Order: sequence, then C-alpha cells, then structure tokens
Amino acid sequence: MHVSGGAIAWLDRREPRGAALPQPLLARITESTFRTLDFARAIQPDTANPARVAFLLGKARRGFFQDEEQLCVFLINGQSAGGGCSPLRMMFESGAMTLGVSQAVGSDQYVYISGAVSDDVAALKIFLANGTTIDASLVDNAYALPLPRALFPARVVAYDARGRIVANELAPS
Repeated sequence: MHVSGGAIAWLDRREPRGAALPQPLLARITESTFRTLDFARAIQPDTANPARVAFLLGKARRGFFQDEEQLCVFLINGQSAGGGCSPLRMMFESGAMTLGVSQAVGSDQYVYISGAVSDDVAALKIFLANGTTIDASLVDNAYALPLPRALFPARVVAYDARGRIVANELAPS
C-alpha cells in the first residue's frame, strides 16, 4: 500500500508542541532559509537521545516556490542543524515519511537518521544490514536516532495503525 498526500494535523493547526527553538539557533536557520517565518517548534522524539527534529513553516528566501508556505524539517544535534524544505502541500506527495541521513564528520562511526511522518504512520521500524530490527520512537510525527554506519544500508519502513506498510525507504550507506 502506498500512501501519499498526507498531513500533520497539529502542524496545520499550529499547536505549540515540543519546545521553542533556542533564539541563536533559530536566527541562524532563518537568516539563510526564510524570508518570513510563521511557526517553529522542536520535538525530541526520544528522551534518552538529545537530538531534536525542528519543524519550521514560512516563506522561502530563494527557490522555485518562494510564494508558497514551506515546511522545513531539520535535525538539531547540539548547536548544529541541517535538513531540507519543501512546499507544505508537497511534503508527503511521494510517500508518508521524509528521511534525512546526517553525520557531523566523515569519520563518525554513527550517523543520524531523522525526519517526519504523516498522520498516516503509526509505527516506524529500522532494518539494519546484520538483521537487527529497531523500533524507532515517534513523537509528534518526528523521529531521530543514531545508527552504526557499519550496519548500513538501513531500510526504514513506516506502518499504519493496521500494520500495513505505507512507506519504505533505503538509507544509503
């Protein structure tokens, strides 16, 4: 089953979930990304992991869709942030989740996978190259977790409430 065109209802309603972004970090992100920023929240999907996923809504500073509302999803790890943006109406056009893979330094033994899932997703599992399966913590449509690079590629699979696969992505090695 392939799901596309989903949404994140709490984001559409601008509910203040999670936490506000620290002002210095928010300023650094917005100065290079947004012409106007309308909404920004940071979600910590796993209390045992300090990484957060930021959801930012506003008008882009540059690009093809400057007049449309953009949703940017960024991984925040310490004082670093990185991610991507898309017009809000297109965020889940190709599937029920976004997937980002990031590392701070090329020699890092662990990389983070992170992103957002639409309201269609009830569970997220990570399948590593050695056969290990990890149940990813999902909080307010966000996930972020470190994975050992030695066990890549990793397959990220999203399930709906009935246990059907609604998205399936390969995190590259």
